[in-house]
Amino acid sequence: MEVQLVSPEQVLYVGEADMVIARTLGGGEIAFLKGHAPFLGALADSPVRLVLSGGSQNASQSTAAS
Repeated sequence: MEVQLVSPEQVLYVGEADMVIARTLGGGEIAFLKGHAPFLGALADSPVRLVLSGGSQNASQSTAAS
């Protein structure tokens, strides 16, 4: 799936990923796959993990403003 991961200051990642994993304010993690249901919720100030093609993982910077 095409992923655009942005923070208030900059674009952190643009490209393909098989899965995006983020932490919610409730303390759990949520994973998004291609064709996922719409999500409306609050994400925690925590790194977001991207699972790229071939299974490699890429951890981004925190998505919240400093």
